[in-house]
Amino acid sequence: MYQGMIESLQYLTASRLDICHVVNVCAEYQLNPKSSHLTAVRRILKYVNGTPTFELYYTKDTDNRLKGYCAADWVGSLDDIRGSIGGCYFIGNNLVSWKSKKQNNLILSISEAELSTLESSSAQLVQLKQLIEECGMISDFPLLFCNNHSAIHCFQELVRRPRNKHIDHQHSYIHELVKEKLIAIEHVGTKAQLAEVFIKPLISNKFCTLRIFIGMFEL
Repeated sequence: MYQGMIESLQYLTASRLDICHVVNVCAEYQLNPKSSHLTAVRRILKYVNGTPTFELYYTKDTDNRLKGYCAADWVGSLDDIRGSIGGCYFIGNNLVSWKSKKQNNLILSISEAELSTLESSSAQLVQLKQLIEECGMISDFPLLFCNNHSAIHCFQELVRRPRNKHIDHQHSYIHELVKEKLIAIEHVGTKAQLAEVFIKPLISNKFCTLRIFIGMFEL
């Protein structure tokens, strides 16, 4: 029963991105679910049942500028000491892609976690830019927002430190993209970091606010 509920919710995440993170967390316990996990899944179903008219809203009055938000939750899971990475990507005001994923490996610091999601998000924006250009649309170089000053400073200064040797390939890749003006990275405040919806549980007020900012409305 638990696996069937998870499979149905995973199918639903194709359009209900607001439940991506919590569904992914609950999906980890399919082999040995407990009553607490079943209670959590029922709460998700209750939330979905209470918001049946919420949908992604797209507007015509927008530009072709690509922008993305990326964030990482370091050691978010107490079970396996792994965190989550997430991102959302817009063409103008319209959300076109998003991700919510648990990190494959143990991460030694929050800066390393942020650099990891910066690398994957940068590659995603570059691919989106190539795609829309093939469709005949003209776009400026993408803009990526991150809320971690340390990660941004790390690649802007291009400083090699002994403790960062294991992440030099990510460091160099992002620096080259910025140097060639294929992407720009800017800081964004935590309150305006839209990617947090995809990486960790939030208090009700903040969740509802970010849900509106990513384009989910009651239609």
